[in-house]
Amino acid sequence: LSRLIDDLLDVGRIQVGKSLGIVLKDEELSCLIKKAVESVAREGTPHDIIIDHKNALPETVCIDGTRITQVFNNLLHNAIRYSPEGGTIKVQTISDVDRVTVSIIDQGIGMTPQELEKIFDKFYRASDSKHSSGGFGLGMVIVKQIIEDHGGEVFVSSAIGDGTTVSFTLPVQQLV
Repeated sequence: LSRLIDDLLDVGRIQVGKSLGIVLKDEELSCLIKKAVESVAREGTPHDIIIDHKNALPETVCIDGTRITQVFNNLLHNAIRYSPEGGTIKVQTISDVDRVTVSIIDQGIGMTPQELEKIFDKFYRASDSKHSSGGFGLGMVIVKQIIEDHGGEVFVSSAIGDGTTVSFTLPVQQLV
């Protein structure tokens, strides 16, 4: 209930054009990823979650660790909700001089092009009845705003039966 109230407050701020109030500080992104995966695993998920760094992440990235953890939790829970039991979910990172790209890749049910068009709409949820429990259709709206508040972008690709990949970018910058 507390999470739902927090999500509704966040969506209210987004609707009136306000930032979600990120507080930037240098954080170890690899540590945040590891903690988010461990947290989800402690909840007893029947999925394998693999972390795959395509190349070394910067030592620190200037982000709001609490909000980026919220992004990871939301995306991991979505991947679990729409993936077959025992499936593999991959958290993949790729970095270059200017940005880090993080992708959450699942082997789930996937989405139609029409569903993809609505993914960032408030209260929208994929229509598959087998996966109707959980979620209120607010998470992706919040994820998008958090990433945009950081100066990044969110991309979603999916196909029915082929799973979904949600990727987001974060600029590489350090506090001076």
